[in-house]
Amino acid sequence: MRLLKPDPKAFHDACARIGTPPADCLLIDDLPANVEGAQAAGLQAVLHEGNARTMAYIERFLQ
Repeated sequence: MRLLKPDPKAFHDACARIGTPPADCLLIDDLPANVEGAQAAGLQAVLHEGNARTMAYIERFLQ
């Protein structure tokens, strides 16, 4: 399939290819539309607006 972000189907396809449920995946992106698409697909997602904020989110995600 030729799907691209922010289409939620693209995120579902990527998760299926790696054999991981969407809820166990994290997307970090600098475009709000991509974050919204990932969230619509059930992924955890954060808008990258600076290293400190993004790193804090990653740390929470990994706990």
